[in-house]
Order: sequence, then structure tokens, then C-alpha cells
Amino acid sequence: MRRHFIYPVSSFVPSPTGRGSMEEWLEGYKLQVAGETYVRMMYDGIPPIPGDILWFQVDERVLACVSVQAVQEDQINGGYEFWYIGEDVQRVRGVRCPPQKGALTALLGDQWLLCVDRPRHAHAGGP
Repeated sequence: MRRHFIYPVSSFVPSPTGRGSMEEWLEGYKLQVAGETYVRMMYDGIPPIPGDILWFQVDERVLACVSVQAVQEDQINGGYEFWYIGEDVQRVRGVRCPPQKGALTALLGDQWLLCVDRPRHAHAGGP
């Protein structure tokens, strides 16, 4: 059974590049990228596996989701790198919830899947 994980950012936090906000960084570098990319997240539970779903949240807005392709433990910084294919990112409409972190319940994640837009590209193999 696939699991659902959420990657939350705050629009009030500066981006890692020092230019703009985390929301702008997420939009420009993680949601509209071509090819493989990843986000690093601290998580203490059972590690994610390929096929699990990663959700992207800014403040109370859930923006998009993607199927996880690979997971690598970050032994230097802690946490995990969630790898995915940028073209597989799918936008979500109308999903709002208090900021979450880590794993979601299967029921909540499956409900959110009903709000996913069509893939950006014909290649997309997302959720």
C-alpha cells in the first residue's frame, strides 16, 4: 500500500539560494524542473519507498504531488532525499489544510488524489 508524505514550506522563510522566498524556490526549482530532482526532508518514521506519494505544501495550500522514484538516506545531514521526475509533478486544486509534516494518513492522501489535475506532460507517470 502506498503511503503519503508531505513536504511543507513557509512562504515567509527565505530560499536556500538567498533570493526570494521558499515558495518561489519551490515553484522555480522543484515543481517546474525537467528530469530527476529531489527534496531533502527530516523524517523519523518508517522510510518512504518508491511508489509512495510526495505532496508539496506552502503554508496552508497543497500545491502538487508526485510519485517518489527513489529514496536515499542523507547520513551527513540526517533525513532522506525524496527523488522524483520533474515532469511527473501534478498540480492540485482546492486542497487546504493546516501545515503538516512527515507522513499523512492513507485516507487523507487518497482524498487529496481526487483533486489532482491532469499531468503537465504526456510522459507523466505520476500518482
